[in-house]
Amino acid sequence: MKIRVLQTFVFFLIALLSSCAKDKNIVFQDNVPIDPTGVPTIVVENYVNRMFIDLLGRAPTDAELSNYTNQLVDSELSEETRVSIISKLQSDTIEKFSNETYKQVYYFNFYNNVKAKCIEGAEDAVLRQIIGIRSGSIVRARLVGDSLRVYQDSAIIKRTANLLDAKDDYMNGEIDIRNYFEFALNNPVYDQVNMNSFNFVNASFDDLFGRFPTQYEFLQAYEVIEYNRAGFLFGGSATNKNEYCSLLTNSNEFSEGVIRWQFNTLVAREPNTAEIAELMVQFHSTKDVQWLQQEIIKTNEYANFK
Repeated sequence: MKIRVLQTFVFFLIALLSSCAKDKNIVFQDNVPIDPTGVPTIVVENYVNRMFIDLLGRAPTDAELSNYTNQLVDSELSEETRVSIISKLQSDTIEKFSNETYKQVYYFNFYNNVKAKCIEGAEDAVLRQIIGIRSGSIVRARLVGDSLRVYQDSAIIKRTANLLDAKDDYMNGEIDIRNYFEFALNNPVYDQVNMNSFNFVNASFDDLFGRFPTQYEFLQAYEVIEYNRAGFLFGGSATNKNEYCSLLTNSNEFSEGVIRWQFNTLVAREPNTAEIAELMVQFHSTKDVQWLQQEIIKTNEYANFK
């Protein structure tokens, strides 16, 4: 009797191992296997829909929804297929919808997200209006020989144009995420939203790091912004607003801040210490936000595959 029970157990074990060996695309969550075929199609469609909205700022067409849902189902929700779809939405250069490419729409949506975070989503028309007003001021200043006004207005135009151009410059790889946020902080609209040096210092820390400065950090930053005096922060120094914004966006804490921003945006929570440590290894050196988004969006947590 005991021998028969043992034989039955051995046959069962062999069958189980054989079944697992055949399933090369099995998905694991917390070391527990999930049967991809057990995920309802509606959940997969919701995943595709969510990817489109988060990355492109729009819902997929019926054809897009069907196509990418089928790709995921056919691959049994493999990580490779997930990353392939995410990457396609971020970088594909073939016209897909309204004579625009996924890449163009993705970077325009990213631009709007940065503006929403830093300048309350101000329209580009507001930025162009500032450039127009200051350009007219330069013409008048030159007529009366006011070289100081010409210099000041030219600097304002440059700061404003930097942000306006950031969308295309970032898409074309001419700037990275550090420059992007440097321009998002250093422009006349940000100055208006966060009037006076006290508010500017607190807002810049909050927008980049998700916290307010310590007393030491505030005093050092205030010296820079209010008086153009040397301030020492994050292992470096700055003597004016341009240098201050660059100093903040080149810090280690800025990289952590971007990781926190993406977690809060995509999965509505703070990353834990282990997640930050793991992602910081690559992100701080590459500044590749698109890779960071892929790492979050490909997860079962984001997809709601349970």
